[in-house]
Amino acid sequence: MTEDPSYGLPGLTTIDEEVPFKYEKIKRLSVILRPLDSITRITASKWATRGWTYQEGYLSRKRIFFTNKNDHFICNASTTSAALHRFLPRAGQRPRPLKVYSEVSDWTYRLAPFTRNLEAYSSRQLSVDSDALDAITGALNDQMVNEKPVHHLWGIPIFETDIDYDLGPLKKFSKGRIQHGTRECPVIEFLLHWNHSRPCRRRSEFPSWSFLGWAGRIDYLAWPRQTHIGEHFIVHNLQAAGHAKFALTPTGTHYLDVTTSTIPLALVDVKCPVDTTQNGYYAVARLDANTEAYVQVHWSRDPGSIRREGSTLTGALFIDERKLLKEISSTTSFVLEGNGNRYERIGSCTIFSMQLKTLPDTVRTMSGSSVIVKSWEYKEVRMQEWQKRATRERILIG
Repeated sequence: MTEDPSYGLPGLTTIDEEVPFKYEKIKRLSVILRPLDSITRITASKWATRGWTYQEGYLSRKRIFFTNKNDHFICNASTTSAALHRFLPRAGQRPRPLKVYSEVSDWTYRLAPFTRNLEAYSSRQLSVDSDALDAITGALNDQMVNEKPVHHLWGIPIFETDIDYDLGPLKKFSKGRIQHGTRECPVIEFLLHWNHSRPCRRRSEFPSWSFLGWAGRIDYLAWPRQTHIGEHFIVHNLQAAGHAKFALTPTGTHYLDVTTSTIPLALVDVKCPVDTTQNGYYAVARLDANTEAYVQVHWSRDPGSIRREGSTLTGALFIDERKLLKEISSTTSFVLEGNGNRYERIGSCTIFSMQLKTLPDTVRTMSGSSVIVKSWEYKEVRMQEWQKRATRERILIG
């Protein structure tokens, strides 16, 4: 495991590196420096940072690694395969949820290791941006041969499920209890709820709503949330397509042709002297004639450059039947940039019905695109109210 593919095998074509234990005693304190173990050497190697090598390790049933110190064999059937999970996550690493709820279902349990793999792959490096899909296609296709297959569109998992949701009497707090097999027709779920922890570089060869469209590590929630394709979020150009199951039309398009709820957003630089952890660029939406809501955003594109360009921002809300029925809920929103009805996803945020940060609109009117916040005003805004304030429209997200 070296930086150079022509390095050779230690002990055969090169001199075997010997790193002895080092021992020092400082007064009554003993300090021992030992060589790195094999797994640490592997995870710190160049091999473990390259995009193309990810599915090599993921799809292989047996692997042998040569380091400068020794060789290390990992087999899926052996107990030592647990070491491989440190850099190639697999199923079974998380305990099954004790209670079955809508956001933590059997499907979610199955999807969690899948999304862990997408997170790990997204942090890998590629010399050629256009290789981003090809370098993970094998691992993605591996999910399509399961008893309950998970397909993908431009790398984003999509699947059918017969799960129905019964909120029951505890509408205020319940997340929705699962009832398997109660739907006459399967519904489609789309795992669009990923985000970046910091802005990164755009890959124009891929759509902005896919993690492949960005050169940076993504994160899903610990138990990934699913976007329900249905009455409140319609994808007009989605169709079944043989073995691939799902495809967008026309063939090869980057665009999602969707009907969804949208709200206009403003970009505001917030300074909070009392709590600097709340500093940053917020998306601001008008609640009523006198009040604006401030929402923190996981930016994919640098918000500083967005402000300099004076781009118009729009929020696309992923509201579904479950969220509208609950008194306490939240929804994910894409932050979109674009002209006319064509947009790019440049960030995402979560809008909560409880403890929503607000300020009088006069604060921003007087200060422009930057505000200093001494204290927030908190409000409760249910999803039904967000739905009423939003505009239902058909847009293209590419």
